[in-house]
Amino acid sequence: MDIVGCIQGPSSYNTSFENCIVGNSKLNQQSIYECSNSREGKTLLMQHGDASRRIAPDVFWVDSLNLFCSDSYLLQRMSSSDCLFKVPWISIDGLRIPAAENHFEQVLCLQYFQPPPPECQNLRA
Repeated sequence: MDIVGCIQGPSSYNTSFENCIVGNSKLNQQSIYECSNSREGKTLLMQHGDASRRIAPDVFWVDSLNLFCSDSYLLQRMSSSDCLFKVPWISIDGLRIPAAENHFEQVLCLQYFQPPPPECQNLRA
């Protein structure tokens, strides 16, 4: 959850990768980098963005311009407005939960996990 919270903040993929992935010994950084820069990774993110926009068209978290619009294959499958759109990262049970955008762990632990797992013990309402 720390990584999700970290990635939500910056508007640039490179900034997110450097701040949230690089140096994390628990992650396979090379695999994440290769996947996120591959056509398949960009396609998956674009599909997630499409689903997210249906839920929360007014939320802008991640810049799609550098991710999608530099790839001619993906660009052919998008409308030109998609290049200027930013997509949200998280929905819970198909709904946008605004409180989760800044307090993801608290929302999960206090509203969705019943009973809460041990990792939630130190959280306060």
